[in-house]
Amino acid sequence: MNIDQLCSISAHCGIGPRIGIAGTTGLLLALVPSWLWPERCVMPLPAALSRVLGLPLIVLGSALYAWSLVLLRSAWSQNHPATTGPFATMRHPVYAAWIWGIFPAIALLAHSWPYLLAPALALWAFARHIDREERDTRQRFGAAYDDYARAVPGRILPRRHHPPPQPRKQEINREFPTKN
Repeated sequence: MNIDQLCSISAHCGIGPRIGIAGTTGLLLALVPSWLWPERCVMPLPAALSRVLGLPLIVLGSALYAWSLVLLRSAWSQNHPATTGPFATMRHPVYAAWIWGIFPAIALLAHSWPYLLAPALALWAFARHIDREERDTRQRFGAAYDDYARAVPGRILPRRHHPPPQPRKQEINREFPTKN
């Protein structure tokens, strides 16, 4: 793979591959202690509860991921930032789906706490690289992205900035005419 191909992937995928590599590394590293010492790696909650929590989490995380990708591709194909759906409350729901949904769900479904290394490493990769992606996105969309970032300050946690209410027009009381 040459540098042009790598730049093309980065422009198209952002920091997603870095987050994916970090999270997958966490999953692979968790295999060792989970395999060597399974009794020491059990989650501190009943196995049934772990799976009951993990199943909806993986479904919701996967749904958020898929929905966000569809919206992102649609918006970018029209040359504007995605601002609807989950993008209305956080700027990076694709990454949030993995960090808060899919990776933790894998740990719960495996019922093994070392798998929590995956979301921790993914979060580390996000924090380390997100400024670069936001800089690239600002270069691509300019003021439109700046306005969006001001309106939606949450990166991977839902948070919406509510602008101050607009002043209301004074109502005219027709019973009591004003003096000019």
